[in-house]
Parts: sequence; C-alpha cells; structure tokens
Amino acid sequence: MQETSSYSSSPKHERFILLDGLRGIACAAVICLHVPLVFQLDYSLPYAPLAVDFFFILSGFVIANAYEKKLANGLPLLEFAKIRLKRLYPMIFAGWVLGSIHLAGRMVITHHVPYYAGVAAIINNLLILPSPFPVDTSIFPVNGPEWSLFFELFINLAYAALVLRLTAPALALISLVSGTAFYAAGVHENTLAFGFTLPTFLYGFLRVTFSFSVGVLIFRARKNFQMPTKQSNVCLYVLFGTLALLLCNPSLGESVTREFLAVAVLFPALVLIGSLYTTGGWQASMCKKLGDVSYPLYATHYPVLLLTRKALGLAGGPSAGAPAVILSVIISIAAAQALMRISRTG
Repeated sequence: MQETSSYSSSPKHERFILLDGLRGIACAAVICLHVPLVFQLDYSLPYAPLAVDFFFILSGFVIANAYEKKLANGLPLLEFAKIRLKRLYPMIFAGWVLGSIHLAGRMVITHHVPYYAGVAAIINNLLILPSPFPVDTSIFPVNGPEWSLFFELFINLAYAALVLRLTAPALALISLVSGTAFYAAGVHENTLAFGFTLPTFLYGFLRVTFSFSVGVLIFRARKNFQMPTKQSNVCLYVLFGTLALLLCNPSLGESVTREFLAVAVLFPALVLIGSLYTTGGWQASMCKKLGDVSYPLYATHYPVLLLTRKALGLAGGPSAGAPAVILSVIISIAAAQALMRISRTG
C-alpha cells in the first residue's frame, strides 16, 4: 500500500485530502479482516480483502502523480528505488521486528513452527522476499500484510523502468490483458483474494498489475482533461460510506464477478471522484490523520495484534471478550502512531 498521498500535482502542492481519508477507511477494513483471524472469532468480511486492490489503484494514481514527470525528465531508476525504499522500508522493518518476535516464540517455545521454515521466513521477509517454506500457508509469515508491500515495490520499479514506453494505448492494453487474466484466475480460485500463498503467488502479479495500471490511467485522464478540484463535504460522506459499506459488510454474499466489478469499476470511480473533490475544517484534518497513520498501521498491526493476544493470555474464540479485542486494536493504533513519529524524527 502507498504510505501517503501528499504529493504535488501542481506548483501549489495539491494534496488529495479525500484519497487520504479513503485510504484510512480501507486500512480499517483490513484490521477488521484480521481481528477475527487473530482472535479466532466467528465472523468474516467477504469483501475486506479487496482493500488491497484499492490500495494498489491508489498507488498507481499517487506514484504517477508524484513521479511520472520526474521519471520522464530523467530521474534514474536506482534513485527512484532508493526513494521508494526510504519511504516504505522503515515500517516494513518495524513490522518485521515485531513479527519475528512472535514467530521466534512459535519456533522456540511452542514448537508450532519448524526451525528451518521459521529461519527461512525471518531472513527472506527481512529482504521483502517470499519464503520458500510457507507457515500456515503464508509466504510472509513474519508479518502477513508484507506480501502486498512486496508487490507494491515490484510494480513501482516495473512502472519506473517502463514509464517512457507506457503510452496510453500500451497502458490500456496492459490493463485489459492483466484484468482479463486476473478475473480468470479469480474464477479458477473462486476468489480474488490471492497472492499471499505459494500456489497463488504468481497470480499476485496479475492482481497488482491490473489495479496499479488502472490507477495510472485515472491519473492521466484527470491530467489530460484538466479536471478542476471542488469542495464538497457531501462527497466525502458518500465516498466514505460507499467504501465502508462494501469492505466492512458481513452480509454480502461472495461472488468473483461482483468482486471484480468492485475492483474494475467501483474502486476506480471512487479514486477519480475522490481526486476531484476536497473538504475543509475538521473533516480535512480527519482525512489527513487517517492518511498519515494508515501506512504505519497497515504495516505493523498484524504482529501487534498477535503479540497483544499472547501478552493478555487470550486463548481465542468467544472467550477472548470484546474489551480485550478492542484494547488490542487500540494498542495497534497507538503503536503505529508512535512508530510514525519515530520515523519522522529519524
């Protein structure tokens, strides 16, 4: 996921306030997805995994907005890679440290993880690489969400390397081909939530290529048609409500076709509209805060939830209790805010 959208698209250093807020909503959906997994609760959010696809679309828009002109004007690929790693890796490393503590406990104390698998995961995940020995089916068992950050860095570098060749027709063709293959893979797997296990790892490249390229196309359309930004609090509530209703609604039935339509139609519409409108007052402040904390929270919440559950001695299931679960989420948010401040001062 992209860590912030506060990049300049004009000499006035425009910030896409509503996109910041939408990123926060998507991050909240991911946490709501992981809480029942960590605490073994009997509820699920079928569409919450699509938050990752929303992040990838946002990333395509934001990266193109921030770097397309610079790359076209000669920004070296190596320099771009350094910039991206400098922005992304501190939180990846923080999540790795926390996750390694938890995984080491499963190796040494409970013996639930073989040493060879645990050590391989700790080394590979430190390097933002998948482990060849999955643990509980995950190829990023140190910190589950890191799988998407691997694909984020991959697509960032691929885009930077090819940007001069990515004409509008070429980009549209890439979107069409990868989107078709993405949907076909989803039909085969009966879900679009893949890329984090060894059997579906290669499908992850289709997933990120499609969503990221759509985000770049949205940026170019907005730029080419010189669409002005307008202020609307009503738009904020509609966008937030629409995204939250889809991602955090447990009553929605699973359907690969509906999932794909959400990724291919609804999410791009939300990003485009979100880039065309802004807000002010406390709503703008809220959006900025959501945008700022979303990446640190996304990158570290999973191991924090796991460690908090262990520290509280919770067995999981209904016995965990709502207060303990809520406390764990609060600790995750507080930890993300603390890490964000440390990263900024560092």
